[in-house]
Amino acid sequence: MPTSGVADKQIFEADAVEVHVLLDYRLPDSDGLNLLRAIVAEGGADACAIVMLTSMVHTQTAVEALKIGAHDYADKSDMSASMLLNAINNAIEKATLRRQLKEQRQRLSEGRGRQGHQR
Repeated sequence: MPTSGVADKQIFEADAVEVHVLLDYRLPDSDGLNLLRAIVAEGGADACAIVMLTSMVHTQTAVEALKIGAHDYADKSDMSASMLLNAINNAIEKATLRRQLKEQRQRLSEGRGRQGHQR
């Protein structure tokens, strides 16, 4: 049975460990897109790897989830263990690469700022 979106958001806010999220679209008190928005608002789009799961494939929902910040999207009605593992690994890799790129851009920007002060 899925947990509530409110409880899941509280777990995410605890921020005690690196988090990777398998997020079901259908939640008892909300939908996964609302919780996805809250997760992204709290920690940023790449703070954790997020795979949106659903039992119904709607292209519009998948596109919306990816635009909001999910790193992958999977139809659980037609998914094997290896497909789920691939989706999780892809999401982790994508989130990690995006964080690394952001850090590199930040270091580059800071380096340019220091060079401007030295002249």
